[in-house]
Amino acid sequence: MKNSKKILVILGPTASGKSLLAEKAADRLNGVIINADSMQIYNNFPILSAMPQQGKTNKARYKLYGILDILKKDQSSATRWAELAAQEIKEAWANQKLPILVGGTGFYIKVLMEGISNIPEIPVDIRVDISCKLENLSTRVKLYEYLQTHDPQSAATISMTDTQRLTRALEVLFYTQKPLSFWQKTSKNPFIEGEFRIVTLLPEREILYARINKRTESMFKTNATYEVGNFIKNGGSDGRGTIGFEEIKLYLEHKISSSEAIDAIQQKTRNYAKRQMTWLRHQIKSDLVINRLV
Repeated sequence: MKNSKKILVILGPTASGKSLLAEKAADRLNGVIINADSMQIYNNFPILSAMPQQGKTNKARYKLYGILDILKKDQSSATRWAELAAQEIKEAWANQKLPILVGGTGFYIKVLMEGISNIPEIPVDIRVDISCKLENLSTRVKLYEYLQTHDPQSAATISMTDTQRLTRALEVLFYTQKPLSFWQKTSKNPFIEGEFRIVTLLPEREILYARINKRTESMFKTNATYEVGNFIKNGGSDGRGTIGFEEIKLYLEHKISSSEAIDAIQQKTRNYAKRQMTWLRHQIKSDLVINRLV
């Protein structure tokens, strides 16, 4: 790999086996694994976000895992991630390692490769105001309906529970008086130039769903409830769109049973995986598509 500018990208829906494939690739190709998942960049929910265990401990091989803290008001974005990822890629090249980007947030990869639109910088007070308003369920519903009316293209790709992306779409709309979709059409510059090779996992849906259901049950057995409870105990209230946070919070408040929480998380995760697969099929040109679980 000396003097090369190769970048391996492994994409796929949640629970498809991306992390395992990345580990095998890193072993064979002298690679460094760089996180490309919008939730695994935070250190607050390693269980709920299915962060690789090594990502928390092996910092020489695993990059950008658990480097931000929601409780410290750290904010991730496609732009911030792309800047950090570009740095890690260059460092991997300098050390004659193959950078291996792995995750389910395909938009991050797209931004890294193609750049991002020139959206004006949004004042912090606007972002904070919207974020606070979204904590109230009835207000969140109204704001989501507003987004559906004034920026239907963005609303169609954002879940009402995804507070991070919802905040971004609303702050751009309110501050610029133009939808996010407008700005996404403006000029872009890639964050890094390289020879990208993209592998996408698109397994059979029914088999993937069965794995998602099993993994959700396992999360409950491996202290996902403690993870959320500890986050709330330390002052956290917003899970930044982490699937399972709201359901476990309701369970801890004795508003729903554990089985109800598990069922809801499984359904929400299956829906998320379906959206991921649809996005990857239409937005990313892959060099290799694997139609089985890893």
